[in-house]
Amino acid sequence: MSADPTEPDQLFSEFSPLSKSQWDELITEQVKGKEGREKLNWQTLEGFTVPPYCTREDWVQLKTTTGKPLYDNRNWRCTEPVFDADPYQANRSVKIGLQSGVETFLIRSIAMKGEGVLGSDLAGIQIQSLDDFNTLIKGIEDEQFELIFDTGLASPAFLAMVQCSAFKPERALFCYDPFSFVARYGRLPLPEKKIRSFIRQITEVSSSKIFCANTYFWHHSGATIVQELGITLAVLSEFLASVETKQRRKTAGLSFVKMAAGPLYFPEIAKFRAIRLLWSQLLEAYEIESNRPLTILAETTGLNKTVTDPNNNMLRSVTEAMAAITGGADYLAVQPFNSLSEEPDEFSKRISRNVQHILREEAHFDKTADPAAGSYYIETLTDTIGRKAWDFFRQIEKEGGIITALKNGLIQNEIGKSKEGKEKAYHTGDRVLVGTNNYPNTREALPESPGTPVFTTSLKESAYNFRPGKNKELSELKQAFRKDALLGDVLSTILEPQRVHYRTVEEYRAGQIFDEIRLRTENYCRKTGFRPKVQLVPVGDRKWRNARVYYAQNSLGCGGFEINRPPGFETIEQAVDGLKNQEVDLFVLCSSDHEYDELIALFCQAFKNRGLLVLAGKPGKKEEVWRKEGIDHFIGKGMNLPQVLIAVQNKLFRETEES
Repeated sequence: MSADPTEPDQLFSEFSPLSKSQWDELITEQVKGKEGREKLNWQTLEGFTVPPYCTREDWVQLKTTTGKPLYDNRNWRCTEPVFDADPYQANRSVKIGLQSGVETFLIRSIAMKGEGVLGSDLAGIQIQSLDDFNTLIKGIEDEQFELIFDTGLASPAFLAMVQCSAFKPERALFCYDPFSFVARYGRLPLPEKKIRSFIRQITEVSSSKIFCANTYFWHHSGATIVQELGITLAVLSEFLASVETKQRRKTAGLSFVKMAAGPLYFPEIAKFRAIRLLWSQLLEAYEIESNRPLTILAETTGLNKTVTDPNNNMLRSVTEAMAAITGGADYLAVQPFNSLSEEPDEFSKRISRNVQHILREEAHFDKTADPAAGSYYIETLTDTIGRKAWDFFRQIEKEGGIITALKNGLIQNEIGKSKEGKEKAYHTGDRVLVGTNNYPNTREALPESPGTPVFTTSLKESAYNFRPGKNKELSELKQAFRKDALLGDVLSTILEPQRVHYRTVEEYRAGQIFDEIRLRTENYCRKTGFRPKVQLVPVGDRKWRNARVYYAQNSLGCGGFEINRPPGFETIEQAVDGLKNQEVDLFVLCSSDHEYDELIALFCQAFKNRGLLVLAGKPGKKEEVWRKEGIDHFIGKGMNLPQVLIAVQNKLFRETEES
């Protein structure tokens, strides 16, 4: 394919090309009308609609892309999260990672101080002093690796520790984002003037990338791709606007983004490509040279990861990693597949590393810069996402910027709508999580109390009295740590949550409610020694009953129930005779809509005293009538499956859970 869209393609030149209008005519004819053609558009729930195909004409009309690569780095850095709490053990994990080809390590250590609460807490790796940091890097100071500190509002303190150590600051990045803090906790981390003062001070003292637009947080709050990028621009813009004009070039050089690699393969590739175009556009608006590259840290999403059937998480992470690499991520962290249910072990961490090693060494993803460049489809997606994200960014700026937009609830409202739509899609099966809301593995053993709570302890304080001069807080942090100050001694200077509350943005996980339903069933089984049993009752029309047997088996299996599926019966009488010795908790009638009127009364009379009665199918206007006959629940395509499963559990488990 020619890199210049104005030159004719020589490939397949012996064939007469079809124009866009000719393709449209052909497709309209095949799908029987314009209305049918419109149904081919993909409604992504991500703030944009994707056409079923793109042509050269679409590409030529694009103003933002030319088919040339948007980035030239071919070799991303393999990044690994460190899960240990003790700095000594974390040092050991880093050494193992270095021997296994890891180039960068993600250090999570989050300090939190609540309003009106004495003392503070530290979650993650317990780096509370310069000695602790030196323990983390002991024996590997000169190794060629980088550290990314996911340390939130305490990042200036960790920056100071690095500057006091043998570790070169240029090899460290820090995720300092006071704006996502406002959304997460509903309050400013510092007075607004002080936030801007700190941004100016950081620009003066830092040689490390530290101004982070934490897109990962917004992604996990349910934001669309368009909203993710629009908010990212607003955060980057706030950093630039907070400093003097002469500082902006350096501030831009200290900025980067932390992004989630989500499940929608092609849109995610386009998302990573679009942020580079948008960054250039933002720099132009601030009269900074637009060819300054943007550093992107990508991390595989936790939004679609599950406790049930967790091995599927390995497969999900592969496509997410591929999308991030193809889109141009500079750093990539692949989360271990079992990190939701237990502390990752050497096996799960090795698998995560090897996803990247295989993509590099066997699939050769490092051989081409921006392989999506020139693709009609992805270039069109890149352009569409970029334009819509810029429009959302302008909407935030019109509101007064990211902080004002959060105070006024604009961002919370927009993300809330998106989150609601995505939750509905997963709950009704429009979006599938294999093994969780579809194709469940009812035989798997689930952990009794899943989850890997991050190790948290109180921050220690010493006798050191940190009293920095005004507008010199950050420059004096180094001196404090050299004099053996602890993180707890300086925290109140860099983190002072304000009293005024705003609406928060809650993070969520798509499969969480299904995992909770399954775990509730497992806990019931452990307590009673019995697993709830479902008896499918297929009667009548073979085509319809088989389809509804499959749906019922799949749906109720998501609740962790044992499903009994007989061959099928021609009449209710045969079903009664064939199932007379079955002791079960639910009976599910599976037949056709046109047979239900005559079957339901017989079904209810035969089984109503033996368990709960469920109908596979939508009742429509007959719901009240059929409930009076004895039907307890209905399951059908498009219904809210978690609601049905929870309602069934409530009836089956009430006595056991109350005892």
